[in-house]
Amino acid sequence: MHHPALAADPAVNVVAPSNEFGDVGAALGNVWDMNSVSDVTWKQPDASNRTVQYTLKSAADPTVPPGGSGFVLKGVTPKGSDLVSAFYTNSQVSIPSQIYRYLIYRLYIAPHQPGESGIERTNARILFSSEWGANWQIEAFPFRRYSVPQRLGCPPTTAYGDWCTFFIDLAQPNLTGPGSPHAWNWAQPGAKVEAFGLWPHENWCNSQCNPSGDSPDYFYLDYVFLTGEIIARQPDYQYTIKWNVADSDGGQLNSTLYYQQQDEILSPALAPSCNAGNLSTAWIPIPGGATSTTVSGLPPSPHQIFLPLVINNKEANSFGSGVVGPFNQSFVWHLSDNNQYPISKAYYVCVVVEDSHGNETYQVSSAPIFKVPAPADLVINGLPN
Repeated sequence: MHHPALAADPAVNVVAPSNEFGDVGAALGNVWDMNSVSDVTWKQPDASNRTVQYTLKSAADPTVPPGGSGFVLKGVTPKGSDLVSAFYTNSQVSIPSQIYRYLIYRLYIAPHQPGESGIERTNARILFSSEWGANWQIEAFPFRRYSVPQRLGCPPTTAYGDWCTFFIDLAQPNLTGPGSPHAWNWAQPGAKVEAFGLWPHENWCNSQCNPSGDSPDYFYLDYVFLTGEIIARQPDYQYTIKWNVADSDGGQLNSTLYYQQQDEILSPALAPSCNAGNLSTAWIPIPGGATSTTVSGLPPSPHQIFLPLVINNKEANSFGSGVVGPFNQSFVWHLSDNNQYPISKAYYVCVVVEDSHGNETYQVSSAPIFKVPAPADLVINGLPN
């Protein structure tokens, strides 16, 4: 007796946003979300061999200023010092800076206190080195590049006594800081990045904004992300979601898009799940996020096995390729409504595909879309004013 074959489930592969060009920490299996002091891989010593001292804190700790998420690191810099904290140090593997060009980090700086020298104004800076080694003074220090100063303003507030998220395109021109031993060449051909970090703050400025010899009592870091093209930014805050659908039976496939908001980019092992059981409770429909297409099936064969098109050659704990995989569906998502889509949040996407037989398949994007604030204020042409 002949029994009709059961209809196969459709296949779906989300290719943008994707870990192929997502976050460096996520690609390496450990997002720099400051949930461990080990997220800081190296601390610069001063002339007395003192370094920034970090303490892990829960964001819910009553001693931590409200506004952080998950865990945060409290940093105390020796008074009067300007010291780098590095989040990547590897003498064997360079970060592919042409893929990971955007820096997003969240910071809180203790406000200026009575009795401290200077005024409530300081800078942050970014640093990377094309070489790294155990003897940093010889193997890394001569090869460093550091950026122009970054004002720590966060309109309409500041980073002093408040949390602030900063966004910087590291591939923009004119980032070489005064006195940097080498030109800033992030994302340029031949650029090497064997170490990457930042000065969360420098000295308090004096009236001419030279170092006062005094510095903030402490600061907090919530996260440091180094990402590729997974951002939604000014002026339109839009992102084009891309995915590929297929079905061995052929016919019409309907796609519906959903999102889930997170405070941070998540490590791959903690990425949200999407299925029939949690779709209505954990995910929100994207307005207008629905498409329909007709795909060709495969000719009948008694030994036929359908292999859906899934392009993902990325090995675990390795950098992404920077390549958007093949896709036959796309949707431009507008995230400009700050009430519905707050700035400085991560938005994971779930695509649900249904065939004409009612079979459904679910897939979550391997990276979120991150809605970034306005670019940080960089002092390209001089000191803060």
